[in-house]
Parts: sequence; structure tokens; C-alpha cells
Amino acid sequence: MKFIFLSLIYLAFPIVGLASNVKHLTSDNYTDLSRGKTVFLMFYAPWCGHSKKMAPEWTKLASDWEGNEVGLVAKIDCTDKKSKPLCKKYKVHNFPSIHYGDPLSLEIYEGGRSYEDLSFFAKEILKPMCTPSKLERCDDDTKRLTQELMSTSDEELKNLLLDERKKLKDIA
Repeated sequence: MKFIFLSLIYLAFPIVGLASNVKHLTSDNYTDLSRGKTVFLMFYAPWCGHSKKMAPEWTKLASDWEGNEVGLVAKIDCTDKKSKPLCKKYKVHNFPSIHYGDPLSLEIYEGGRSYEDLSFFAKEILKPMCTPSKLERCDDDTKRLTQELMSTSDEELKNLLLDERKKLKDIA
């Protein structure tokens, strides 16, 4: 009986890791919490053994970055109905799946899964990003172009996009 009880505690431990204080992103809060930041995200499923195994490493990494102005380390539960649209958008089918970069254009992380590997990578990529809301991080050319585009009317932007689309079709 004691063996069964201890086994249940052992099996529950990784689930506790997933239920930690790591920021949990959903379709409802993704934009607000990631705005102006570079992100490092773990897409997971609570039932997945690999996700459970990685949870303590991810929790430790997230605590290192908690409250950081520039970088966000968070998780996305692909079984949560509020998060499923994000998992679908980024074509997540395997767990855990780690993505990083600009919140609007994530890249797939294919590095190691140890805390040391994750932490080293996070320090390399979670740096200030040039965005319309953080123009002070942009080089002069990007800042000028961004300001021009922001002052352009929606109709003009639509026409510019249509012109560029036409050019691409002509090339193809």
C-alpha cells in the first residue's frame, strides 16, 4: 500500500511542475503579455510525459525571466480551449514544442532541453526587439520606415500590399 501511495505522489510531481507560476498564455492574453517582447514559449499538453519531464526545467527558466521588460518565458496549454487557436496557428502537433522570437512570427527551437541549454539560448535571443511601440530600439532606417508606414492611411497600406502582391505574381 505504501508503494502505491508513493508511486502516486511521484507521478503527480511533474503535473505540479506544469501548474507552476509560469505565465500561461491564451488567445485572450497573448497579445497583451507579449507586446514589445521577445518570447520563448513552451507549447505543451498536461497528459504528455515529455511535457511533464520538462516542466521543472521550464519553471526554473521562467522564474529567471519573471518580470523582465524585454523577454517573456511562458507556456501554452494546447488542451485548453482558449489556447487551441495559438497551437493551431503555430502548427503544434508534438509536445512539448518550443518556439521563440517575435510574438507575431515565431520560430521553432530545436536545441537541448536541459535548464542549462534553455537558459543559454534564452540569454542569446531574449533581447530588445525593434517594434512600432519601441522605436528607440530600432536603427535609423527601420525607425524612419516604421514611422512612414504608421502615418500611412489604411487605404494606402492596402493598395501598397496589393501592388506588392501583384509584383510577386508577375515574378512567379
